[in-house]
Amino acid sequence: MSGRLLYLASPLDALEEDGTAWYDVFRRIRPDDVVGFMPGRAYVGASARTASEVDRANRAVIDVSHGIIANLSGPGRALGTIREIEFAKSHGKPVIAVGDLAASLASYDLIVVPDLQSAVESMTRKPK
Repeated sequence: MSGRLLYLASPLDALEEDGTAWYDVFRRIRPDDVVGFMPGRAYVGASARTASEVDRANRAVIDVSHGIIANLSGPGRALGTIREIEFAKSHGKPVIAVGDLAASLASYDLIVVPDLQSAVESMTRKPK
């Protein structure tokens, strides 16, 4: 595959209007060779999905992804997002967090950027 797959993590509660509106911004600003997996929209209409099945599916996608952009800019609870970040880091995946986390002890080992545009640019920058 010549393109790159990015996992787009975020709390789905209290983030913008529906917790997934930032995905549309990602679609507009991403390079053509980058695809985003949007877990907040991936299972719409799926029935009989248990939390553990969704967790396993998300981890499988993270495992084959090129990295994670974690949108932590809203007031939503991010427990699932934190688990996704830690899973990715434990598998050597790059993680870029979006938000004002400068004072957060949780961000000491994360690359933190102020906005989605900066995250996409950081994650998709071609190596020199």
